[in-house]
Amino acid sequence: MTRTNYIAIADLNMPEQKLINLSWDKEDGGTPARNETRINACIEDACNEIDRHVGQKYKVPLDPFPDSMKPIACHIAIYMLYSRRQPMPADSTQFINYKDAVGDLEKIEMGTSTVPNGVSLHSALEGIASSGSVNQEEPTFGRENLKDF
Repeated sequence: MTRTNYIAIADLNMPEQKLINLSWDKEDGGTPARNETRINACIEDACNEIDRHVGQKYKVPLDPFPDSMKPIACHIAIYMLYSRRQPMPADSTQFINYKDAVGDLEKIEMGTSTVPNGVSLHSALEGIASSGSVNQEEPTFGRENLKDF
């Protein structure tokens, strides 16, 4: 399923010159300009990371995408833009924001936090309930089966 990115370049709220510095490469030639393809690739990677974590508990893509989660997507995308240039020092704002965002996603993945705005929960039992097939065979292992083992 194709997903629309959860955020746009404007949501990053970064000065134009910073976007140019982080996305334009010398190999691009010409006058430095922001490379929207590279920026959107970082945004898409951030959205995929969100889906990877959140998809353990929720149906993805998230629809609607909660506004309260946009900062998470932005922090991850910004980190990915910066990391194109150099490894991030552990005390950099971008790295700290990224780690916090991933931490929030891990809490959602583990079930200790939830996605706001009533996004549908993913249920492993949905497929069983809709297909009507449940395995009713006798268990292979049990107290009686392993008695003389």
